Amino acid sequence: MILALAMVIFTLQNTAVVQVKFMFWKVADVPLALFLIISILLGVLITTIFSLMSTNNYKSENKKLEEEIISLEEELKEFHQKQQVGEMISDDGMTINGDPGNKFFDD
Repeated sequence: MILALAMVIFTLQNTAVVQVKFMFWKVADVPLALFLIISILLGVLITTIFSLMSTNNYKSENKKLEEEIISLEEELKEFHQKQQVGEMISDDGMTINGDPGNKFFDD
């Protein structure tokens, strides 16, 4: 409501007529207030479009990262289950079944 009131006051105070030229485009006798309000609204529209595009990119990236987190949590859960069963994996990827506390190969 305050913004609308401010726009009305601005429009009433800026009744001057101007000529607008932009590249090959030319418009004569446009009220200054109308031109400025249209320019502001166009800026808001463009900013909103780019903001929505950016938000969609962040949502997409966030979804990928959440899927990666779920995958890593499942992998961690499997690893903990293997440790509890007593299954050990050597440095070369071989599975060693037995007691994890057994120090037979540590000599």
